[in-house]
Amino acid sequence: MIENSRTTHIDAPEEEVSDVALIDASTISAGKVRSQKLTNIGATEWKLSNGMRVVVLPTEYKKDEVLINLNLPGGKSLIDDDELYTFEDVTLNFIQGTAGIGSFSKSELNKILAGKMVTVAPYIQKSQHGIEGSSSPKDVETALQLMYLMITQPRFDSLEFEVAMNQIRSVLPNLMSMPNVHFDEHVTKAMHENGPRNFYIGEESVAKASLENYRRAYSRLYQNMSKAVLYIVGNVDADTLKPLIERYVASLPKGKKTASYIDHGERLRAGKFEDRFEVAMEAPKVSVFHFYNAAIEPTVENRLALKALSYILGMAYTDKLREEEGGTYGAQAYSDYERQPVSGCYLLVAFDTNKEQAPRLEKIAKDVIKEIALDGPSDDYFNRTIEYYKTQLPQSRISNEYWMKYLVSLYCHKEEVDLASERAIKSLTKEKITQIAQRLLESGNFTAVVMSPKEK
Repeated sequence: MIENSRTTHIDAPEEEVSDVALIDASTISAGKVRSQKLTNIGATEWKLSNGMRVVVLPTEYKKDEVLINLNLPGGKSLIDDDELYTFEDVTLNFIQGTAGIGSFSKSELNKILAGKMVTVAPYIQKSQHGIEGSSSPKDVETALQLMYLMITQPRFDSLEFEVAMNQIRSVLPNLMSMPNVHFDEHVTKAMHENGPRNFYIGEESVAKASLENYRRAYSRLYQNMSKAVLYIVGNVDADTLKPLIERYVASLPKGKKTASYIDHGERLRAGKFEDRFEVAMEAPKVSVFHFYNAAIEPTVENRLALKALSYILGMAYTDKLREEEGGTYGAQAYSDYERQPVSGCYLLVAFDTNKEQAPRLEKIAKDVIKEIALDGPSDDYFNRTIEYYKTQLPQSRISNEYWMKYLVSLYCHKEEVDLASERAIKSLTKEKITQIAQRLLESGNFTAVVMSPKEK
C-alpha cells in the first residue's frame, strides 16, 4: 500500500533516572473486558466496554520484545486540505521530535523514561492511523501509559512547536538544494493526478503549518476509540496483561462520532505521462523512475504474482543493466497495492546512471517487462523466484513483525494471509506472472520521471 509511517519515536535515553511517575493510575476510571475468545492461532481477543477490541498473541521469538499497534481507520483522509501542510512527513517528524506529553516537556519525559526499553509514537498514514511501539516485557505498562497519554493528554505547546518550526526553517535551504529531494518531489506529484493534497515539503508548505491546525486535526483523529483495535504481539502473558488493558485501554474515550476513510478524489495517474527536468548537481547523474499501475484486485495471489514479477525484474536488471551494459550499480523493482480510495496494484522501477547511457538503459528497462508479458519469465528466473519465496515464508514466521502484520490484515481486511500465502506460493506459475505483466502494460498507465544534470 502507498502508505507513509515515518514518525519520531519517544525512545528512552540513557540519562539520570527520575522518580516521577508518568501517570497516577488511581486517577483513571478503568473500563471492563466484556467478552473473551481464543482464536485459531492462539491469540486472545477481548471486547472492551468502550467498544474497542484488543488482540493479544503471546510468542517467544524474542524474549525481550513486545510489539503494540493501536489501529484506527481514516488516516490522513480525515485531515482537511488546509490542515494537511502541518502533517507533511518531514514537518511532522520535527513537530513530534520536540513535543512532550501531557504536563511533561520532552526533556522531562526523557528523564522519566531513562533506563526503560520502550518506544512509542503516533503514526498517520494515508488511510489509517494510530499509535505503535515496542517495549521489553517489564516495560509494557509504561508503553500502555504513553499510548494512553498520547490519546487523552496530547501536548500542544506553542514554544515546543516554534522550536520545531525554527529547526525546519534552518535545514530547509540545504534540503531544497539536494537533487534527490527535487527528484522525490517530482515523483510524488507524477504518481498522482494533480490535486491540493499531493505536495512536497517547501517554503510554502512550511509557511502554512500551524499549531492550531495540528491541534485541531490531531484531536479529531483520536477523539473516538470505539472502532480501534489494539494488537499486542510478543513475550507477554494475557492474564497478566488483562488488568492493564482495563485500566489504560478500556478507559479510552468512546466519543460521539465515529470516523472512517474519506475519499478526496485522489487517484493514481492514468494514461501516459512524462516529467523530464534538469537540476544543478555537484556529482552529475541521471535518475530514472518508471511507474506502472492497473486496476488489479489486490488478492494474496495477485500480490504474490506481482512481487514475483518485481523479484524477476531485479534479477534481469542486474544481468542486463549492470553486468552487460555497465551503466548502473543496479536497478530497483518494487511492487505494492492500494485498497483505498480504489483497489489497484502498481510496479515501479528506479535506477541511477549517466547521461550518455540513460536513453538506452531506459529502453532496456521497459523492454524487459514487455518481454516477460510476451514470452514469460525464463525457467531459471522463475525457479530462483519460487525457491526464494519458499525459503522466505518459514523465516518470516519466526518474527513478531510478521504476526503483527498478519493480525492487522485479518482484522482490518478480513484476509488470512499466512495460509493464503502458502497456497499462493505452491500455485504460482510462469503464466500467472506473465498475466500480471500483461495487465500492467494493457492498462496503458505508465509514468516516467527522469532527472538529469543541468549543463553548467
